[in-house]
Amino acid sequence: MKFDSVERKKQEKKKPKKVQKEIDRLTRVYPIAGIHEKNYVKLQIRGQRWYAAFFDTKKYDLELLDEKEADFVTDTYWSFQKQYGNSVKELFMNFPEENQKQQQYVKYKRDRSKDVNQMRILQTELEKLKFIEKTYKKLTSYLVIFGRSINELEENIINLKRFDNLFKTKILDKEYMKKMLYILNNVGGIQIYDDQKENN
Repeated sequence: MKFDSVERKKQEKKKPKKVQKEIDRLTRVYPIAGIHEKNYVKLQIRGQRWYAAFFDTKKYDLELLDEKEADFVTDTYWSFQKQYGNSVKELFMNFPEENQKQQQYVKYKRDRSKDVNQMRILQTELEKLKFIEKTYKKLTSYLVIFGRSINELEENIINLKRFDNLFKTKILDKEYMKKMLYILNNVGGIQIYDDQKENN
């Protein structure tokens, strides 16, 4: 079966505006209205304003923990689920590997090196890091909490901090959150990394 993207675009444009509007509404995962100065995400849901805070949390592998540690993780998590009464969402997703800092360090060492063999070795390491960043994805999880106002959201954050011995939460920075939201919204082939950066 042939696929012609130009022809498909023409057909999509022929759809009535009402149908296209409904398709857009159904395919929108997160109705993002912006990002607050404190890195809270502003959401617009059915005309109502909501705020969300995205947190990175400590990761556990229950297979690698001893029985006492595994019991602590499961019991504390269960307590959190019973006691935290507000809206919470857990995101589990494959996220691109990010090793820009390591790449910058290897480039720095390569550019300062005077030994040709060491430069080749560092260049090989740099190529490996680029390959890993482009090819591999890591399974990771995030915690999202909500509030109807900034004050309510911050109260919910304080409630979440009661379980910081388990989660060790850290709010995501703006750039990282943007990448994550692009992936969540599956915006169709959006580039996360510039091809121009690769050539350096």
